Amino acid sequence: MLIDRELVKSAIGMDTLSRQELVFRMKAITDLENPNSVPQVKTWLSENGLEVDSLGKKDVKAALYEAPREIREVLELRLQLAKSSVKKYQVMENAACSDDRARGMFQFYGAARTGRWSGRLIQAQNLKRNSIEDLAVARALVKGGDYEAVQMLYGDVPDTLSQLVRTAFIPRKAIGSSYRTSRRSRHGCSLGSLGKGGAWISSQRMGISTARQLHRYSRSPSKNTVKMPI
Repeated sequence: MLIDRELVKSAIGMDTLSRQELVFRMKAITDLENPNSVPQVKTWLSENGLEVDSLGKKDVKAALYEAPREIREVLELRLQLAKSSVKKYQVMENAACSDDRARGMFQFYGAARTGRWSGRLIQAQNLKRNSIEDLAVARALVKGGDYEAVQMLYGDVPDTLSQLVRTAFIPRKAIGSSYRTSRRSRHGCSLGSLGKGGAWISSQRMGISTARQLHRYSRSPSKNTVKMPI
C-alpha cells in the first residue's frame, strides 16, 4: 500500500508539538514531574478528591461527568495524551520501503488457534473512523504543517490526527468497494469487493453476473436501471 510520506512526517511533527503543549499544561496544573506517569496522575487525582481504579479511556470519560472544573481539565488532557492511534504514523514511516509502499501488513494463518489471518505493522484492519466533515481541509492543513490552524479549527489536535490516519494511504485508483444510492440498481443492491471475490472463488454464476452488470452500470452513469435476477 502506498504511503503519503509528506503527510506522515507532518503529522508526526504536529503530534510532537501537541504533546509538548499538553505536557506543559498538565505540569502547570498538577505540578507533577511526569504527567505521562499513570501512578503520579492517579495519586494527584486521589489527593484532590477523585478516586479512580484506572486511567483507561472509559474510566476517564465516566469520571469527567462528576469531576470539578480543574480536575476535568486534567482528565481531558490525559485523554489527549493517551491517543494511541497517532502512533500509527510512526509505524507507517518505519514500514514504508524506498518506493513509499508498506508491505507485509497481513499474515496468512497468523492466529495459531483459529488459523485466521492477522494484521502486522500498521494494523490496517484497525483504523479509527473519521467523523470530520471537512476531511479534505483538515488533511491539507496537516500536510502543510499549519499547526495553529488545525488547533484553532478542530481544538483536539491528537484526535484530528488520529482521524486522518486512513488518509495517509494513497489508493491506486479512485475505486469504490460498493455502489451507494446513486449507483445502485433498482433493487438497491450493492456488491462489495469481498462479495465479488467470494462469488468468484465459489463459482456463483449469478453473483459474478451481477458484479459484471454493476461494473458496466458504474461506467455508464446515464443508465437508470440494471437488470439483475433476484
